[in-house]
Amino acid sequence: MRLVPVSLRIWSLSSREMFRLTPCFRLIGVTLAIGFAAITEATGETITLHTAASDTVPLAIVDDGYDGSLGSMASKPITLNVGPNLEVVDVDVVVRINHNFVGDLTIKLVGPGGTGVTLLNRPGLPGNLDDGSEVGGDSSNLRDTAPILFDDTAPSGVPSESMGLGLSSATVVGSGPTAGPDNYLPHVEGDPLSLFEDSDPNGLWTLYVGDSSAAAAGTFVAWDLRVSTHVIPEPTTLGLMALACGWVVPRRRAWRSDAR
Repeated sequence: MRLVPVSLRIWSLSSREMFRLTPCFRLIGVTLAIGFAAITEATGETITLHTAASDTVPLAIVDDGYDGSLGSMASKPITLNVGPNLEVVDVDVVVRINHNFVGDLTIKLVGPGGTGVTLLNRPGLPGNLDDGSEVGGDSSNLRDTAPILFDDTAPSGVPSESMGLGLSSATVVGSGPTAGPDNYLPHVEGDPLSLFEDSDPNGLWTLYVGDSSAAAAGTFVAWDLRVSTHVIPEPTTLGLMALACGWVVPRRRAWRSDAR
């Protein structure tokens, strides 16, 4: 796709300018056009969705245990092995948690290369510092029977900071039409899940859940990872011909100059 401007620039030349080009370049121009058509067809690329799930053994989330570090959070790993020559084009996460005070929670995803994204951080708490020091937040609940999706293109369009907004302390988020959405944009003050794009999908993915306030304990039951990939593009005829042109044209100019 990055080669598109090269093609456009070539065809923006007027026909008079095309006439003045050397035979070598006209020939290469034709080859470039053919190469680009092939690439356009090829880049209607195949996107493959890979899904994986963690274990479903409930893991205690230490009440008031989060201090801003990954080590203070409950964690569950997923190892993805989907084959070579692939790169990430999209990542979504589904979480299943039991907790009676969603405003206590911080959720983070760390990928195989060490890249980390904050999905949720203390919804309903103004300023929501990421160090476990503040008290408060939204009082609605999470249940593993009402899983929550985090997606950069979440259909609801609602940021995770607004999770539970307007709900009572007895309401389970995402459990029904009056319980708020079950899908959210990741924490808007952090990085989006697109941060994982173009990375290698293979390896260890870990989801972390931390609790920053006392009196409402919970369990991290499970999570699902959805990674979409495509094949890493191979060198193309277009790229090779562009390189060849960069070598051939100067050579022809030098030869013609010498001839004069």
